[in-house]
Amino acid sequence: MRCKASGPFGAVEADQRVDVWDLATLQKKTSGAIRYEVNIGRLALSPDGCAIVSATYKNGASLYIGAPLARKQDLTIKPIDGVFFLTNRLFGIGAEEKGTGFWSVDSGILVKRQPVYPVFANPYGGPSLAASIERDCYWFIDECAERLGARELAFVGRWPLRASFSNDGGFAVVCESGVTRGIDLREQAEMWHVRLPEKWQPQDACILENGDAFLLMTRDDDGLVEISLCSMTSGEVRSILRRQPLGPIAVFAQEQAMLIETTGGLFRYEDGAIRRVAEVRSVNDEYELVRAP
Repeated sequence: MRCKASGPFGAVEADQRVDVWDLATLQKKTSGAIRYEVNIGRLALSPDGCAIVSATYKNGASLYIGAPLARKQDLTIKPIDGVFFLTNRLFGIGAEEKGTGFWSVDSGILVKRQPVYPVFANPYGGPSLAASIERDCYWFIDECAERLGARELAFVGRWPLRASFSNDGGFAVVCESGVTRGIDLREQAEMWHVRLPEKWQPQDACILENGDAFLLMTRDDDGLVEISLCSMTSGEVRSILRRQPLGPIAVFAQEQAMLIETTGGLFRYEDGAIRRVAEVRSVNDEYELVRAP
């Protein structure tokens, strides 16, 4: 079982099944059987929680919509390294060597191809970041997957891994290999970058709701995980919030929440501390989010 997040919604994955939850109310939004393999699958949830793209590296992708989830279309595309939603109506399927195709949720047709991968979609309406497969740089793209001007921003680290966007859509924190980086999306310029200590790699980031700081998760070569509170102005660490092994995957959601796989729960950063608010439990072969005592 794995957990993923997209905006205010979270998805609990199991082999051949997915449940989508509203992280604010802990109410199930939709669920359904899907073509998916936990160990090798790629899964993306739309920002409004109403659509899912499920894929594996060799077997193509499928689009699911509705409540309950129903398969709308199969796409025999291979290879697939990643899937994502650029908007509620446009999703992307990409590979490191071939770039990314953008598909319409409504018509199921290919709208555009771009020589970029991965793409970090901005859920708040501002420019998104797309890594060029031809040059070690980002493109800035709009909601139609069109490139904004000719501006490029070269990587500082070796490869982009994750990105988080501020609630006004104007700023991003990017986790590159060995580096965290702040980007002004409106000016299409770097604000700062901070190189991490040797043996530590950034895993994920989440800009907090007020935009003044971001949570950063890093992992060392021995598997130890740190979650730190960092300044949005300079990128410097303000304080360490948590330091313990959390397992192979931790995923930050928006709205100051994070889903952590092996601890099986939903956590929030509130008043200077991380608080457990819900547990993931298996009930009659289905997963439920249960409020923590």
